[in-house]
Amino acid sequence: FDHIWHTQRLVSSKLGYYNQVNKSEKIAFQTFLNIKNHKQRKSVMQLRSSSHRLNREIGRYKTEKELAKQQITRQWAMRCEFCTLDAALPSFHLPFCEILPEDEHHVLITCHRYHVCRSNLQPDTKFFFLRNEDHYLLFEGQYIQTFSQFLTKFFAIRSPWSKSKSKKR
Repeated sequence: FDHIWHTQRLVSSKLGYYNQVNKSEKIAFQTFLNIKNHKQRKSVMQLRSSSHRLNREIGRYKTEKELAKQQITRQWAMRCEFCTLDAALPSFHLPFCEILPEDEHHVLITCHRYHVCRSNLQPDTKFFFLRNEDHYLLFEGQYIQTFSQFLTKFFAIRSPWSKSKSKKR
């Protein structure tokens, strides 16, 4: 089973970030599951498995009919709305108009919307945080608690309405 899972996850476009942060070929217990705070543990799980509400995931599942009705392309539906303004829509097909996808890498490392969250990270955590190839270290031992707190703040900024929904339950 381990071999089948490992092979299939590597070809899945949805599991790109998961593949980057999970270096093990075997299914094993993950240290982030020890996080006591439910919101923090949930935030880590959402990021790892791409089960979040970033536009990259929302846009991935839009039907052709929805895209046609909104008169947009899939690439436009997946954009970071903060970094790629609606005013760019008429010219987004031009080579100088870059559409930044709202994916895990963009929001964690470069999106200006979350700069304050990133600047509050501890220096040792920030070092690994800003290096894409080292993100897997953030899900382990000494960094996971700080990283999970960051992710909880990040998702609260990204989806402020989800906080009010959880209070109603």
